[in-house]
Amino acid sequence: MCFYGGTYAHAIGVIDISQVPLTLEKLNYNAPTAGGYRDGDLAEARFIGPFQLFFDPNGNCYIADMNNHCIRKITTEDKVETVVGIPGIAGFKDGGKEEALFNQPTGITVAKDGTVYVGDRGNNRVRKLAIE
Repeated sequence: MCFYGGTYAHAIGVIDISQVPLTLEKLNYNAPTAGGYRDGDLAEARFIGPFQLFFDPNGNCYIADMNNHCIRKITTEDKVETVVGIPGIAGFKDGGKEEALFNQPTGITVAKDGTVYVGDRGNNRVRKLAIE
């Protein structure tokens, strides 16, 4: 399987690369409707501009949810949860899950040691997340 951020579709896409040839009919978005914010089961979750995603060594998928101004995670059990940031509120503030603020996070990567780095576009910074 191949996952990608459908930024303007406000969804996470999945391509089954075992089925060749790949066609648009085989693309599967988790939420083919308008964007929004909702954690929970992947099939019901909502995003606004998921820009980039990356997998950690444990198989969790981290997402820079650009226009929700937060970092989200899809667990290996297909559950979506907000890791850090306040959905819909842009800003710059360090802090915990319900305190930190981002302004259009667009880049995300996970280092080999599990450290998550975020490209915070609106604040012109690269930020390091301390995930507990």
